[in-house]
Amino acid sequence: MACAIRCLQVIDAQCSYGLDIITDGEVNRDVYIFYFLRHLDGLDFANPVHVVYRNGACQARLPAIRGSVNRSSLPASMLT
Repeated sequence: MACAIRCLQVIDAQCSYGLDIITDGEVNRDVYIFYFLRHLDGLDFANPVHVVYRNGACQARLPAIRGSVNRSSLPASMLT
């Protein structure tokens, strides 16, 4: 209960500051492996697919495989 009260206090404070979007302060970011995957050909990040895994315990929107996956567009610095 104390946590819920504190959350409401933080939300009230953010509203009183005039924030348009309430946030927990965490910067939204990709899974670390996506940095590498974005440099591969054949993966479509613009049109992700819904995937259920771990026997239904987890769900995610993941890049779709749309062609042959290869590293032709990988920067040379990532190949060493």
